[in-house]
Amino acid sequence: MLLQKTLHMSQSLAECKARLASIQSYRRQFVMVTKATVTSSKTVDFSFRGPIGFEAHTVLLAVDSDSPDQYAFESVGGNIDLIGLVDFTEIRPNCTEITLALHYEIKSRSFAWLDRRFSFVDAFVASELRSIRAHFEGIAKPYVEDAPMLPMLETAAAWLLGILWVLPLLYALWTAFHAPEYSTRFVLSAPWTLANFINAWHAAPFARYFLNTVML
Repeated sequence: MLLQKTLHMSQSLAECKARLASIQSYRRQFVMVTKATVTSSKTVDFSFRGPIGFEAHTVLLAVDSDSPDQYAFESVGGNIDLIGLVDFTEIRPNCTEITLALHYEIKSRSFAWLDRRFSFVDAFVASELRSIRAHFEGIAKPYVEDAPMLPMLETAAAWLLGILWVLPLLYALWTAFHAPEYSTRFVLSAPWTLANFINAWHAAPFARYFLNTVML
């Protein structure tokens, strides 16, 4: 999955780089981060919690970049793979644009599927960036938007209704192509048959019904 976020800071480019260069200066402002320990000058032991029981953990390594106004990083180990780039651009004096480009892959198939449906990693990144910006701008109580639980519940409810709607159709399809003794039990090895369609065709004058439909 690919994410790109942009925020604007009312500081010079050099000041923004200096403040963001050390995670120690703002890690307490994180909302959902459970661990952010600098183990060396280029290594961070990092983890964060998400909704529905997901907790990511990995080690972030700094990667050399061609531009002095860019910071690149990648992950090693853990249950999530990350590759990211932070780009600093000074738009005008005391106004710096910071762009975060992030590619990630959750190793757990179930949580990866849930993230594609509910985008909780996107919500996490947006929430943390807002918190950091509020801290840097000197806002006493940063505004933090919770993860979009209502859309998540709406999506889950829609999936549940869809499953309940399609189950009778699947049952009708199953019973149509199987013998009556398999109508109340699901056996993958049950033999398929067209006898039900033959019996239904002889049980009523369908040929006459079709002719009447054509004539009318």
